[in-house]
Amino acid sequence: MLKRLFKPKNIVDHNQEYWIDSQYNWLIHNFNYAEEIILPTKYFFGDLPKSGHERAEAILNVIKKLMSIEDWPCQLIAQEKDTDPRVSETVILENAPTRPLGSFEFDYTSDGKAIINYAPHLLNDTTNLIATLAHELCHYILLTSNKIRLGDHDEEEHLTDMFAITSGFGLFLANSRFNFSQHTDPYSQGWKITGGGYLNEWEIIYGISKIFSNKPEDVTAIKPYVKPHLYKLLRKAISYNLKTKRT
Repeated sequence: MLKRLFKPKNIVDHNQEYWIDSQYNWLIHNFNYAEEIILPTKYFFGDLPKSGHERAEAILNVIKKLMSIEDWPCQLIAQEKDTDPRVSETVILENAPTRPLGSFEFDYTSDGKAIINYAPHLLNDTTNLIATLAHELCHYILLTSNKIRLGDHDEEEHLTDMFAITSGFGLFLANSRFNFSQHTDPYSQGWKITGGGYLNEWEIIYGISKIFSNKPEDVTAIKPYVKPHLYKLLRKAISYNLKTKRT
């Protein structure tokens, strides 16, 4: 009776859980997947250039190697900077155009060369840059695999986020999904919210939790590298998986 009253509760709702379970199982069945969580350490990324496009290219090459696609040709291009909406002390542009954090395309005017574009301001946000480049490289793998199932195209971006999770880059997605910070410049002072990607924090964390379902004790190793509230969510999701025998 008590067991029925205190049924385990997941961090996502039933529909989200079903979708994540389905996509996770399909991805690990059809593609290579990470046996460990990628962390923002020298063990994985070595000594990177400190700034500039060279830093982005070095990070891209590390991610490609970790995904076992280091020989796949790909050109990395920095987008033009977004328009600054603050043009003076008293004038702010409304609806100033902004570009996505990243994009992937095949250039069919050049033998189908793969091209990844990234927002240059990500050079100041390594976590978000890694999350963005991992996502775009997952597009590359998915689009060349001929394994996309009928009906997946409408949710391609969400599936690609899930692929980044099963490839080991979930912590970067989770840590970059929502950021709140103070800003000060010559014209204003205040706070700003930034983020990127498609799956929300709870969905990403539930996806990551599935990697730990068979080795829950390993989760303590990632505690220093994930935001505290996300670590609490992760422990809760792992507990749910163990109680419901979900892997």
